Amino acid sequence: MLDLIAIDVGAARVRLCRWDGREARALEVELAKPDAGWRHWLSELGITGAHEVVFRCTHPEWSAEFDRDRVGEFARAAGGRWLRFLTSSATSNPGLAAARYLADRTRWTSLVSVEQDGADVHVGLQDRRGRMGGFMTLRAGDLATDSAVSKAAREMMQASVVKNVNASEGVMRPAAGDRRGLVCLGDAAERWGPVIAETLSCTHALVPTNAESWPLLGMLIAPIELEFEQDMAGREMTVSELRGEFVGLMDIAGDAITREGYDLDDAESTRHVVLEGPREEGGAEVDLESLIAAGREREADRKHPVRSIRVRSVVYPPRPDWPVDVAPLIER
Repeated sequence: MLDLIAIDVGAARVRLCRWDGREARALEVELAKPDAGWRHWLSELGITGAHEVVFRCTHPEWSAEFDRDRVGEFARAAGGRWLRFLTSSATSNPGLAAARYLADRTRWTSLVSVEQDGADVHVGLQDRRGRMGGFMTLRAGDLATDSAVSKAAREMMQASVVKNVNASEGVMRPAAGDRRGLVCLGDAAERWGPVIAETLSCTHALVPTNAESWPLLGMLIAPIELEFEQDMAGREMTVSELRGEFVGLMDIAGDAITREGYDLDDAESTRHVVLEGPREEGGAEVDLESLIAAGREREADRKHPVRSIRVRSVVYPPRPDWPVDVAPLIER
């Protein structure tokens, strides 16, 4: 296999990670724009041959300047065979994907992840299937005391219960016998981990011994969410007509998935219809399958006023069999 390289250009530093099929190596270098630093970064990682690249830029002033095409030029010129350019919200916090990978080695029923990323501390709450129950980003400077950490965690929990009271309450409030685990990632997440574990009723926790590498490894495996929309201008359409319109939009989604470097088998796509109507004047969204089922029970030729149609695709990259060396933090 080719070496996998993760490059994360942040607001104050550049984080690099290399996976060569046997071990991961992570390091930080001085902040530089990709056009000035790309070859230096590869040199720091010991890359001399062909490789694959996952790239993300969260620098507040540079992200618009370095788009997919420009970054692709740097990658190809340096021997890159394949580029994954992270822009979607699903990949904005790759530490969540890394935490999920680690948790899959356990028998936990839900997961709390704590990741320190420079001056930010990300805290996420997921269920066994990876569905998000809550997420917050805190400033490390605001977490000087255990009471401040505990207060912030309780506030996330309370906000999550209100937001997800119907959808994911089981994530928020573990039942008797549930195993809620904590994963700590990044430079100093273990500093706040025990307090958050106590506040959010975690029964187990772990810190991988190569904790600083895992947030970057998460860039290599985080799902990619893509959405495609076609304006229908309020046309009155039957379910059969809608299915015909979706053919072209599904083709567009398939092309985008292929451009990301994945097979269509790596993705799950769902079809949605936005009907004319309230929902805060944005229209009411329903999935196409529910309209199809309703058509079977009632008249199939009923027309629906359609504002737009949408295809949502989630690409699940293959997950390498990374060795996991775990140092337990607590077990109670």
